[in-house]
Amino acid sequence: MAGEMTSWDILLEAVEDLALDTFKKFKLKLSHIDYEGTHNLSRGLLEETNDSVRLADHMREHYGPDIAVEVAICVLEGINQRDAAAKLKQKKQQGEETGALGPGMSAEDYRQKYRDHVARDFRTFKEVNACLRENVTLSSRYTKLVMVTNSLGISEQEHEVLSLRERRAEVGMEDAHPALTVETLFQPDERGQVPQIIVLVGGAGIGKTVTARKIMLDWARGAIYAQFDYAFYINCREIDLSQQADMLSLMDLISACCPYGKASPEAILASPEKLLFIIDGFDELRFSLDQPENKLCSDCGERKPVEIILSSLFQKTLLSQSSLLITTRPTGLRRLKWCLKEERYAKIMGFSDAEKEEYFYKFFRDEEKAIKAITFVKRNDTLFAMCLVPILCWTICTVLEQELNEGKDLVRTFRTTELYVRYLSSLFKHGSDDLKQDMKTFLSRLCCMAADGIWKQKILFHEKEIEVYGLNHPVLLSLFLNESVLRNHMKHVSVYSFLHPSFQEFFAALFYALENNEETEELGTPVKGIKKVLEKYSEYDTNWILVVQFLFGLLNEETSEYLMERTACKISPRVKEDLLKWLQIGRRSTLCSGGVISNLNVFHCLFEIQEETFVSNALEHSTGIVLKDCTLSQYDQMVLSFCVKQWTGLEYFHLEGCTVALEDHENKFVPGPPDRSHQHAPQAEESSVRPVSLLCQALGNPRNKLKTVKLWWCRLTNAICGDLATVLGTSQSLRELDLGANDLGDHGLQLLCEGLKHPSCQLQMLRLVGCQLASSCGDLAVLLSTKQSLKELQLEGNELGDPGLQLLCEGLKHPSCQLQTLRLLNPKIGSTCYGDLGAALSTNQSLRELELIDDLRDPRVRLLCEGLKHPSCQLQKLWLRWCQLDSACCGDLAAVLSTSQSLRELDMHGNELGDPGLRLLCEGLKHPSCQLQMLRVFQCELTGACCGDLATMLSINQSLRELDLGDNELGDPGVRLLCEGLKHPSCQLRMLGLWHCQLTSTVCGDLAAVLSTSQSLRELDLGDNKLGDHGLQLLCEGLKHPSCQLQTLRLWHCQLTSAVCGDLAAVLSTSQSLKELDLGVNELGDPGLQLLCEGLKHPSCQLQTLRLWHCQLTSTVCGDLAAVLSTSQSLKELDLGANELGDHGLQLLWEGLKHPSCQLQTLGLRMCMLTSTCCEYLATVLSTKLSVKHLDLAFNRPRESGEQLLLES
Repeated sequence: MAGEMTSWDILLEAVEDLALDTFKKFKLKLSHIDYEGTHNLSRGLLEETNDSVRLADHMREHYGPDIAVEVAICVLEGINQRDAAAKLKQKKQQGEETGALGPGMSAEDYRQKYRDHVARDFRTFKEVNACLRENVTLSSRYTKLVMVTNSLGISEQEHEVLSLRERRAEVGMEDAHPALTVETLFQPDERGQVPQIIVLVGGAGIGKTVTARKIMLDWARGAIYAQFDYAFYINCREIDLSQQADMLSLMDLISACCPYGKASPEAILASPEKLLFIIDGFDELRFSLDQPENKLCSDCGERKPVEIILSSLFQKTLLSQSSLLITTRPTGLRRLKWCLKEERYAKIMGFSDAEKEEYFYKFFRDEEKAIKAITFVKRNDTLFAMCLVPILCWTICTVLEQELNEGKDLVRTFRTTELYVRYLSSLFKHGSDDLKQDMKTFLSRLCCMAADGIWKQKILFHEKEIEVYGLNHPVLLSLFLNESVLRNHMKHVSVYSFLHPSFQEFFAALFYALENNEETEELGTPVKGIKKVLEKYSEYDTNWILVVQFLFGLLNEETSEYLMERTACKISPRVKEDLLKWLQIGRRSTLCSGGVISNLNVFHCLFEIQEETFVSNALEHSTGIVLKDCTLSQYDQMVLSFCVKQWTGLEYFHLEGCTVALEDHENKFVPGPPDRSHQHAPQAEESSVRPVSLLCQALGNPRNKLKTVKLWWCRLTNAICGDLATVLGTSQSLRELDLGANDLGDHGLQLLCEGLKHPSCQLQMLRLVGCQLASSCGDLAVLLSTKQSLKELQLEGNELGDPGLQLLCEGLKHPSCQLQTLRLLNPKIGSTCYGDLGAALSTNQSLRELELIDDLRDPRVRLLCEGLKHPSCQLQKLWLRWCQLDSACCGDLAAVLSTSQSLRELDMHGNELGDPGLRLLCEGLKHPSCQLQMLRVFQCELTGACCGDLATMLSINQSLRELDLGDNELGDPGVRLLCEGLKHPSCQLRMLGLWHCQLTSTVCGDLAAVLSTSQSLRELDLGDNKLGDHGLQLLCEGLKHPSCQLQTLRLWHCQLTSAVCGDLAAVLSTSQSLKELDLGVNELGDPGLQLLCEGLKHPSCQLQTLRLWHCQLTSTVCGDLAAVLSTSQSLKELDLGANELGDHGLQLLWEGLKHPSCQLQTLGLRMCMLTSTCCEYLATVLSTKLSVKHLDLAFNRPRESGEQLLLES
């Protein structure tokens, strides 16, 4: 340790030896020494420096320890102090010879020297909080955080505060992700592979930097990562600060981490596999690291721009065997993913629930206050979730301490805005009245800077910006902002940031909420107006989501008065009018498509304002809620219940794939410090009603118009069914309830039926798919026999068993039963029960549609058919898909066809009917009484042998409109026979499916004859047949015939080439009926499509949909397609997916898309080799072309900049 101070000792001793007049000459010369092009120390600073220690300090900070000694020698020589210069030079040389400054050391000694240096540098850090920033030891402040593996990283679109509720739930699910510790980050995975790149992801303030610094400290002390000889900490904030500087090499970056700013390349680079680079704060880099390979370098000493050096390190062209640990906020993930390979993600989740409690006890130091505070926070899901983040946990404790010190009871729930307002109030308590007057001015300017920073996506502000905004107040600056001192070359500069990004968002909201004042107007800063803020919010820009939520909260009457009283800040009433108008108009924007709100944050905004009249007016033009794949915490449920209660026009309430939290954190809390028992503690006021109950009460409000409630796959149990029964028993408007894929069980259904039986319940459709039902069918039977309104019951995926179905059938047979649709999938019932079901069909006068998926082989189908043949049976649709039916079953079904006057639709696909079975069916279809209109028998093991029977049937049957024979080996001879029936004048078929039927060109002449004669056929699917060019040429003759009425033709994967495209073009230019053409997976190529385009441009062409998926197209043909788009008045949908169009192709296509005559609504560009270059063109189309509604860009590489352009458009 003493050795490392030698350089400092040498410099200090030399300066201390100077006489006073010589000391002054030394400073004067130093101010213009111009040592090797390095900037000089400022004259003003040197004039203020009157002692040798401070002078030596300034020189060391400015030049670095080694160079500072060299500069001192030059200065001494320059003022004719040659003896002193020679003495200093001699001492420096002696130090080098003994290894004090690096050269001459052994590799082992140098490693230890470096470890000692790291241990000293990382032992302490500046504590980050708004009021107190002092150096503390890292070990005393470090708290272990929950860390989990995460193979996909975190969504870069999530907001770091608003997503905390979901993250809190994730922390509580111990088995959701494998747990990690710092020590195990670089351990082999389950496949035995040791990761080289670890990405440590976490929100702002979650502890990434503290964790990174703790890793450095523990490595230096030998506690972890013994496999690494060197660990280098690279601060991205410093890198970003110096990105415009001269070229750097990787060795320059390494040297900056070493003692005296010098590294030993030989010692460090000897074993690259033993090097660890910790890159802290990747998200703060403002430049792109997605550099092309030809720009990367492989020489550690080569000087390049810093973005090239880091890109080379990340992409492993530099030190390919070294390891990386990169920390980033979720916002940096998208950029990071482009430049890494085989990385492993770890997610810092924050404090566990137990660690939160421990923190509260440490903070308050008063057990009674700590218990009150933690109990209160646990009742508020948002506050409890925010405590995951250490800095936000500190903020919440600070606010609650203020409330408790003022003698207030912590009973009422805090809204998010209230928390931040009260924190702001706590800051205003500092200082005198004069300081408070300064604070008001300071606050106005601070809010202006916060808003401007969000527009510019800045979280760091330099000293010049602080001066521009007039924030360089000696007291207030440190009260409101955190200062970070960073190294920029040999200088140290200060940058400032808010306590947490959410505080910047709060102050930005306050800027827009405050009445205009002279303070901010004088600044002349280019902050955009509130309308632009709301536009960004409508585009789901995460930078503005919390800002707008705060804005609503600040407009709350009580909050406005509190702010005025505590801070003298006046909220503008005009802003409330602007927000109400925006919400009412928002039903035509992305916030509210078709009157349905699909953004949970909208409701949080309305909850923040807490004014019933405002909420009612805001929602009066909206009709529904659709939320998908989100977690609804108890706080979310409370928010929704508040809004739903005021929403008289609500018609739809849909949750799909959501998790509805039912647990109560408060019930899990045992008062008292975590490390000791506590038998007596003050009891907080108990909440008598669960949030989900409040939500259900709001949904059952008789004042609203609720028609549909869908809670599909929301992980619900019977615990919610009592509350839902209340909704059913009170709402007179509810018509549809879908509870599919929830584990309700029999007890849950029993509770539901209590509500369903209520006289006020008018439910028509009940979906209970996959709800773990079994023995509760007695309740359903009673329901069917009493509830006149119930028309549809879906019970697929429930193992009802024989007793269950028998009970259900009793209900179906009841004269009062009005059920029209019943769906049963794999009900696990025996043969006898199908007799009961048949009896129910023969009795029930209302049932119109029945879907069964089960083993229906004899005698089951025979028993079922007895009911279907009964004159009283009114069934119209019968779906028997994948029911293991064979030819033996078809006689009974044929009998049904020949007798039933009601049956219109029969779907039997996926059964082993075979030719004998279909022959039997045809007998029924030929019967004069048969009324069937649609028959689906694809995948039924048919061959050409049955086609004669089908042809005869088609020439006789007057009712059949749709026939799907796909995926059967009919072959050419079979379909040739079929065509005879299709050409018959009596045939009324409109849709024919012959996909994957082993057809070739041989049969295409026959099909062409059908097209030229049939007056009924509108849709023909010939996909996945080997028709070839010759076959299609024959087919085209029929398509061009004036009598052809075909509207839809599917020719996907039919072995077509460019040779046939001229014939297709002729069809397009003559056919007045063809509206849809599918040519996907054919090798048409550019020449073929160019021919096709001639037909598409013809004025007579009526085509609306063209699918060209995977047709071997390139950019060459895009100019021709553009010409089509600019001329065609009919084309609405174009699919060009899986073609190598590239950016140049899209640029050509853009010319057609932007043309005023273009009518295209849907464009498919999936897997088209597109990058960010093309996004500018697409963004222009999306922002200006009103006709384009759907755009598919999946599996391209638009990258972050391109995606951002598209999102903005």
